[in-house]
Amino acid sequence: MVDLGLVRRFRVLPVKERPYKSADLPSVMEIYTASIRSLATFYYSPDHPAFARRGVATNLYQHVESSLRAVRAHRVTTHASLAARPFFDRHGFLLDAEECVECRGVYLRRFAMSKELRNEQNA
Repeated sequence: MVDLGLVRRFRVLPVKERPYKSADLPSVMEIYTASIRSLATFYYSPDHPAFARRGVATNLYQHVESSLRAVRAHRVTTHASLAARPFFDRHGFLLDAEECVECRGVYLRRFAMSKELRNEQNA
């Protein structure tokens, strides 16, 4: 269960990016779980994190895309949930296929999406 008092205290702190450390895993999992249970409740059955809508995912994605371009990757792919699809749409991903996958006995819709990274460096 997410400690809402802790979430409220962090809501006022500025978002600061830094490289991931393995010690961050418990916090990352807590944020991930809280996101699903609050932001995605419209899309999923029961069986707003503090940092929602503050650009964190966009900044992280931009770093990932920049790193992929630096190593001359031609394409990036994802399997987006119903809640995540609008984010990937906004970042130029195209729908490759709609899928239905089983997760712990529940069937979930997801979207196979991709984005071409061709540019002057790797055209």
